[in-house]
Parts: sequence; C-alpha cells; structure tokens
Amino acid sequence: MPFLLRPTLTLMLLCLTSLATAELDYTPNQAKTAIEVIEELSTKHYRKQPLDDELSSKLLHELIDNLDPTKSYLLQEDITEFQQWETRLDDMFKAGDLSAGFFIYNRYNQRTMARLQENISLLESDFQFDLTKDEYLPIDVGTNQWPATNADADDEWRKRIKEAYLRLMLNDKEPEEARKLLIKRYTNLRKQLDQRDREDIFQLIMNSLASLYDPHTAYMSPRSMENFRIAMSLSLTGIGAVLQLEDEHTKIVRVVPGGPADKQGILKAGDKIIAVGQGDKEKVDVIGWRLDDVVDLI
Repeated sequence: MPFLLRPTLTLMLLCLTSLATAELDYTPNQAKTAIEVIEELSTKHYRKQPLDDELSSKLLHELIDNLDPTKSYLLQEDITEFQQWETRLDDMFKAGDLSAGFFIYNRYNQRTMARLQENISLLESDFQFDLTKDEYLPIDVGTNQWPATNADADDEWRKRIKEAYLRLMLNDKEPEEARKLLIKRYTNLRKQLDQRDREDIFQLIMNSLASLYDPHTAYMSPRSMENFRIAMSLSLTGIGAVLQLEDEHTKIVRVVPGGPADKQGILKAGDKIIAVGQGDKEKVDVIGWRLDDVVDLI
C-alpha cells in the first residue's frame, strides 16, 4: 500500500523539525564591538599581547573548553573540524568576522539539545539499567577523551545516567520517581539552553578571549553590566524581591524589607510570577521566560 508512505514520511519530518534548534548569528554591532575589544586588549592591557596565531590557537581551545569542559556533548569529529580555525581566529575576529565562533557554538548547541532529548527518551522508555554490573566513570574529567562516535557517546551517557539514577536510589527515591526526576533535570537543561540568545554567545566568545590575558579580565554584555552595577551599588528599583527560576516559573524567594512588594503586603516568598503588567494595561505572560528578561520587564 504505497499511499501509506507519504503520511509516514510527513510525520517523520514533523518530528525531526520539532527537535531542530535555531542557529544563532552575530549582529553588525557585535562585529564592531569585537574589533574594539580586541584593540583594547591588544594595546591597553598591561601584557600588550597582540592577537596572533599563537593566541588564536589558545582561543580556540579555551572556547571549546568553556562550552564543553567535561567533553560530554561534542564528538572528536567536531573538534577535528574546528581545528581549521586554529590559526585563523585572530585574523577573522580582528576583521569583525565572528562566524567561526558562532559556528562552534551552534554545533555544540545542536549536539547538546540532541543528547538531552536522547537521555529523556531513554528514561521514558522501558529500558532497564543493569544494576548488577560493575561499571566505571572517571573521577577526573580532565582525563576524558572526546567520544569518537555517537555510539561511544551513547555508552558513556548510559553510564552517567545510571550513576545519577543510583545516587537518587541511595537517597531513598523509588525507581519511577528517580526516572521522573532525571527526566525533569534534562528537560530543564534543554529549556535553559533554548533560552540563550546571541548576546549570551557573544559574551562567551569575548570572555574566552579576555581570559587569555589574565583571569580577572572579562567582557560584560550590557545586561550583565547592568546586573553588576546593581550588585555594586546595592540599589534596585522594581518590586523589591529576590527572584529565582523554578522550572518554567519565576519564583519569589524573599521579599526585600522596605521595598515596594513589602509595603504593598500582597506578595510573599514562594509566590510565582506568571504575568507582568501595570494598571489596566494588558498583562504579559512570562511563563517560560529567562529570569533576566522577567527582571527587565518588571
């Protein structure tokens, strides 16, 4: 019955599309900022270290290490592919070309999202861990090697999930509860990764470069700089509450004494913010938002 092939193929394509991740790219303003940052570091930092081929090689490895320090997601074939830029990042970045940096991130993001989904699918299946078999994971992640194939990565992750599963069992969790907790953990990691934007990636790339000059030099995005300024001045306008992200919700951890929320007397610790608005204006649904985006709206 050949007519059955088309609906099946369509369903498969829909499933694959739903798992696809949007690739991020840099903006013209970020290209300009990168040139300025490199100029500042090369001429005004006390080391007076130009961005050359030697530093380019270090930058490539620093960026990869910052993305995947435990060698959990990228494969050896990815690392081999990235090596084409080992002595080219300097010239590219100085020209405002950040395509290699964003390519590396997008590949990492693709691998990570796929891996986390595979972990979730494994835990949702009827797969049973062999708890009678002795298996080992390295304590020192610095000794890890990049997985050569997806099959190698699958086996390594099976052992990692088994180890996490056993730890939960040792903490008096029932088998089904342990599975649900791990599914929730990997689902939350996917959501957090999906909330990253191009400014986050640009900051990561620039910080990978800045850290090569000394460990105390860092690049801050406008949002990070504003958060730093608030922390240093200990002043914050808004609702006057300490917030944290819990699953998809922004949760009030503590109401700041003397702040607007405290004076109003309605909000309390444990409440969840589901929408933000002022007066009679339409409320904005913030479920699933990044915490800093919710704070900006408030």
